[in-house]
Amino acid sequence: MNPYEKFSDNTEASNRRRDSALEDLRSMVERIIDDAQAKGAFENLPGRGKPLNLDPHNPYAQDRETAYKLLKDNDYTLPWIADRNAMLAKIATFRRSLSHTWQETNYNYHIAPSNTHRLAIRLDWSRRCADLDAQLAKLNGQINTLNLSIPVPALEIIKLDLDTELARLNTGRELT
Repeated sequence: MNPYEKFSDNTEASNRRRDSALEDLRSMVERIIDDAQAKGAFENLPGRGKPLNLDPHNPYAQDRETAYKLLKDNDYTLPWIADRNAMLAKIATFRRSLSHTWQETNYNYHIAPSNTHRLAIRLDWSRRCADLDAQLAKLNGQINTLNLSIPVPALEIIKLDLDTELARLNTGRELT
């Protein structure tokens, strides 16, 4: 029986065949390496038992290598990198604060002695959510400004959304 017959989708069957072939290749390479190791092929390599001496030369830097080396040797980073790191730290601080605020509010809500207290906590949470939205609007403005200075689009920071951030905490704007 052909194990690929049970798939009606040709793409799925093709993917399974490819994965199987890759696994066979990996197994064969591992066997070759194991055999060579058993025969002692790796015993007399230069520098055995010593740390690797990795060449710091960057073949992609071309004429900028000297500039990169000067920056690295003097513990200097490009301003946009430093600004990006500072923004990532601000985002981490915001997320820690949000988590703490949510945990405190959720705890107080669940131990509230009466419905009146729970209602007051819900109102306070709604007010806090409005404050958090305002904080995020300010933070997102800073993120927009920073993203304009980053020359590598893949390193741009995505703006934050309170509902998404609350979802990360497995909660929402409503207390339950």
